[in-house]
Amino acid sequence: MEITTHSTAASPGSHSGKRAAYLNLLFTLLIWLLIASLHALASYKDALRNTLRNSANAKASFDYIAILPGYALLAIISYGFYIAFSRKTESMLKTRNILMSTCMIVILGLPVLTGLVLFMETTFSHPDAMSMKAGFDQRSGFAFFTDAVLLLFAYLMQVAYAFGLKGQAENLAYAQQSNESLALRLRLLQGQLKPHFLFNALNSISALVRTADRELASSALEKLSALLRYVVHSGKHEWLSVADEIAFTKAYLDMQMLRYGERTSISWNMPDEAWQDLACPPLLFQPLVENAIHHGVEQNHEICHLQIGLAKKGDLLEFRITNPLFKQTSSKKGHGLGISASRDRLAILYGQQAALRTDVTTDSYTAILEFPAMHLKHA
Repeated sequence: MEITTHSTAASPGSHSGKRAAYLNLLFTLLIWLLIASLHALASYKDALRNTLRNSANAKASFDYIAILPGYALLAIISYGFYIAFSRKTESMLKTRNILMSTCMIVILGLPVLTGLVLFMETTFSHPDAMSMKAGFDQRSGFAFFTDAVLLLFAYLMQVAYAFGLKGQAENLAYAQQSNESLALRLRLLQGQLKPHFLFNALNSISALVRTADRELASSALEKLSALLRYVVHSGKHEWLSVADEIAFTKAYLDMQMLRYGERTSISWNMPDEAWQDLACPPLLFQPLVENAIHHGVEQNHEICHLQIGLAKKGDLLEFRITNPLFKQTSSKKGHGLGISASRDRLAILYGQQAALRTDVTTDSYTAILEFPAMHLKHA
C-alpha cells in the first residue's frame, strides 16, 4: 500500500493528463457537433414551413455549412477553457473567479461570436443581400441571447468537467491516504508482536538458565536463532504460506516444551491439504499459541494439554487452539494483547470476511480464528 500522488488534478504533460485532454477534446467536439446538427435541423424545419406557406414550388435549403463555423469557434473556445482549467485548476475553480469569468465571457466573448456569425451569414448565406452592419441591425434580441447562452454553456461545461475531475482526484487521494494509514497501522501491529514474542522466548530461555540445565538452554538458543531468522524474513513479506506459519508455530512450541517438559502435551488436528499454496499473514497463529502457553501452562504447575486444529471449511480457514483453565488461574485476566492485535490485523487485511472469537468454559479457553482461504499467488 502506497500513495503515488496527492494532487487534485492530473498534470497536462503526464500520461493521464494527455489521456484526459484527448477525451475532453473528443467529448467537446461531439457535443458541439450534436448542437450544430440540432440547430441546422430546426432551421431547416422553419425554412421548409415558410417555403410551403409562401410558394409550393420553392425549395428549402439545409444550410448546414453556414452554421458549422460558429459552432466550431464555440468548440475551440470550450476546449480553451479546459486547457486553462487543467493548468490552474485550484485558482479557476474558486467561486469568485468563476463569477468574474462568467461576466467577462459575456462582455468580451459575445461581440466576437456575433461578429463571426454575421460574417459567415453575409459571406456565404447572403453575400449580395446584406452587409454586416445591416445584418447586425436586423439581428433579433433572441439571437443575441442565444449566442450568450451558448458561450456560457461552453464555459460552464468545462467548469463542471473540472469539478468532476477534481472530485475524482480528491476521492482517489483520500483512498490512497486511507490505505497508507491502514498499512502503517498494520506494520505497527505486526511490530508490536515481534518484541512481545522475543520477550517471551527469552523469558523461557532465562528460566532454563536458572535451572542450570545448560544443554537445554543451548538447545533453546539454537531454536530461538532459527525462529528469529523466520521473524526477520517474515517482515519482508506481506503474505507467507500457511505451511510456513504452521512450521514456525511448531518450532516455537518445541522451544517452549524444553522449558515445561513432560507436564505439557500438544495434540494437532490437521487434515491433509495443500497448505503451502494458501496465503497467511506472518505471525498470525503465534500470538494465540503464546497466550495459550502463558495463561494455560506457565501460570500453574498442573499437567496441561493444548489442542490445536487447522481445517479448510469451504472458502474459509479455521485455526483453533484450546488451553486448560485451572482454579488458581481461571480468575486471572489474560489473552489481551494477542487477541486484540490479531483482531485489528484481521480487520485491516480482510474486513468482515475474517473473525476471531473466543469460547470460555469453566475449565478451558478456546480461540477460534477464521479467515479467507486465498491462494498464495493471488494474495
